[in-house]
Amino acid sequence: MNNHKSLPENQQEALLESIRELCRVFWGPTREACDQMMQERYLLSFATLDPELKISPSNALEQLAEILKGFPGPDALFNYLEEGYVRLFVNDRGRIIAPLYESCYEDEKNPRLMGDAAVRIQKRLESEGMNISDDIREPPDHLSIELELLYFLLTRSKPANNRMPEAAAFATQLLPWVTCFNARLANETRCRFYPLITAVLVAVLQWVDGLQHQV
Repeated sequence: MNNHKSLPENQQEALLESIRELCRVFWGPTREACDQMMQERYLLSFATLDPELKISPSNALEQLAEILKGFPGPDALFNYLEEGYVRLFVNDRGRIIAPLYESCYEDEKNPRLMGDAAVRIQKRLESEGMNISDDIREPPDHLSIELELLYFLLTRSKPANNRMPEAAAFATQLLPWVTCFNARLANETRCRFYPLITAVLVAVLQWVDGLQHQV
């Protein structure tokens, strides 16, 4: 991001760190990640961007901090997040509230995996010289894979080519389905962490989308 002179360095670093953290969240909880989430600096990158973001609800970061403070240790946090992750995104008595795949939002009356979005993202990954690791058995339009691609677009540059417009355009493409994804989580009360962090994700994507008009 060295060519992105419109962004202060602290915002550049915070943006990248925020996307990394969001990517980890939607791969699912691990005990190692939960240990890091218990650290005071976990939300720091989001807080750095907060003055630029339009998060709804506006106190989402404060609510997230309170949730994390409410657990005595990483094991308790892991159990809480794992239950929520499986129920919301993987399997809840045959019905998934909010699938993590863009293809499932192309036709919400008839959701399916490996739709046009998966094909499009796979082609984009190939055009960027990116490969999905063999140990990741997920379609290419999984939210975390798409966030990894966004991270790549923000960090890699071709000679004499600023990649921020590309990254911003990709964020624009993600916003419609991620906004629907966020809306499906709005009424979740048992595990508030996921609707709140998804609201942060939407705000980050909106901000990146807006950067294409500033560079």
